Amino acid sequence: MGNQVWVIGHKNPDTDSVVSAIAYSRLKNELWSRSGEPLRAVPGRLGQLNAETEYVLERFGFEPPELVPDLRGRVIDVMQTEITSVSPETPLIEIGRLIKEQDLRSIPVVDAERRVVGIVTVGDVAKKYFAEEQLSLDQNPIQVDNVVLAVQGRLLTPMPQSSKLLPGRLLIGAMSPESMKEYFAKGDILLIGDRENAQEAAIEAGCACIVVTGGFPVSARILERAIAADVCVISSPLDTYTVARRITMSLPVSTTMNRKVLTFGPHDLLDEVRERMLRYKHRNYPVVDADGKLLGMIGRGNLLAGPAKKVILVDHNELSQSVPGLEDAEVCEVIDHHRLGDVQTVNPIYVRNEPVGSTATLVADSFKQEGVALTPELAGLLLSAIISDTLLFRSPTTAEKDRAMAAMLAEIAGIDDVAAFGQELFAAGTDAENLAAREIITGDLKVFSFGGGVQVGVAQVETANLDRFLQRSEELLEEMEGYRQNNRLDLFILMVTDLIRHGSELLVVGSMIHVVEKAFGYAVSGNRVFLPGVLSRKKQVIPPLGRAIQEVEL
Repeated sequence: MGNQVWVIGHKNPDTDSVVSAIAYSRLKNELWSRSGEPLRAVPGRLGQLNAETEYVLERFGFEPPELVPDLRGRVIDVMQTEITSVSPETPLIEIGRLIKEQDLRSIPVVDAERRVVGIVTVGDVAKKYFAEEQLSLDQNPIQVDNVVLAVQGRLLTPMPQSSKLLPGRLLIGAMSPESMKEYFAKGDILLIGDRENAQEAAIEAGCACIVVTGGFPVSARILERAIAADVCVISSPLDTYTVARRITMSLPVSTTMNRKVLTFGPHDLLDEVRERMLRYKHRNYPVVDADGKLLGMIGRGNLLAGPAKKVILVDHNELSQSVPGLEDAEVCEVIDHHRLGDVQTVNPIYVRNEPVGSTATLVADSFKQEGVALTPELAGLLLSAIISDTLLFRSPTTAEKDRAMAAMLAEIAGIDDVAAFGQELFAAGTDAENLAAREIITGDLKVFSFGGGVQVGVAQVETANLDRFLQRSEELLEEMEGYRQNNRLDLFILMVTDLIRHGSELLVVGSMIHVVEKAFGYAVSGNRVFLPGVLSRKKQVIPPLGRAIQEVEL
């Protein structure tokens, strides 16, 4: 994730926003590939696609960008994926070796399906090693193989036929052979040196295993008697004290591990993970999927060193219009044609902001300036965005650069009649009157912050049949008022732009309707007013609204 850079447009994305994200991602990937930068641009979107955008993507053969719910830090962004895990049967001596060699603090314990069943820490191993109580294995028998491993020994007899498990007590042969016969019980483990009479007494008493310490040899007679009695004999080069300690470490980790494990999911928010970690003593925690299978580990150090997600903003530069969690991300570039907003960066960044009718115009120009060739499909995509945002060059925001770039793109895409293509595009996207009221008022909604903390929402929808929209005006106004109250907007405006009459009907709700009248010089009647020639939210609605709000406050 560290080399990924999101390229995203604004909330409630329109064609220009989505196309600019796709095209600029391709440009950045080409440029980074040329320069050897280990970065990868990925286009994203912040909402559902409208009918026009879906039509354009399908026509030119592009997949919709990935939906980005937010840019807040998540576990998957910082978790360790190259991890060591063990099974419940792994002996503690092996756990100790892994901790020492790999400098680990904790190790997850998983079953055969890699589901997390526990976790073992350095402290857990240390407590077991320094435990003072006599080792009794009746509840947790140990495997002969694990004992051999723990004491660095050799098995001198065949594996016992009765069982590979040792279920008794751990005893040191410091008593006389006579006492040993009375003290020993079946299944016990004896640690002893080269006292052959004591070894024989232990076999007669029914012990399960004899560990001969100090590397002393074991006579053939003792081995024969041990094999006959199904007793295993192990030779260890270590002294008796060390062997006694190490046998404790031949227990399986299941006897020591913490079974109540705090786990996290890969998509858990880091802020929430941090709060939960504060209530627990461990430093590292397993990351699991929905089935409890191990995916990685996350520790407190990961939270401190977590990299911010990288993002390039296209077609917007205001927090209210951008992805949640943007304040936690690293904004690398801004490519836009709107007013400058409130996005702040820690370091200087590349910003391209020009008064043109479409961000796609700037993206297409960037391809030209960088000498990166456009495919016919990508050219068609960019042309569609320019036509959409400039309303086929009828919007007052249209600049000469929009027309120049559109002509270049049309030639590359093989589109001879741009006007006819524009009408085709609008026809595909003007079925909004058939949508639910909530979809209409939020489909292309932007929230603007003005002086004094005034919040204004302005949504826009385009149609070739204004009358059908006006027949639903009461329903739309009711839905707008509910949305306004729930989102604490001072004013909510729905621009219904008539592509035939070249004007917009404004539906208005809120406590500042008088500001709308002041801004445009028309009386609002029944929460509606028609503004002839008004097609652009950016250039013809927001600026006069901002001036009117400022004058009212003054």
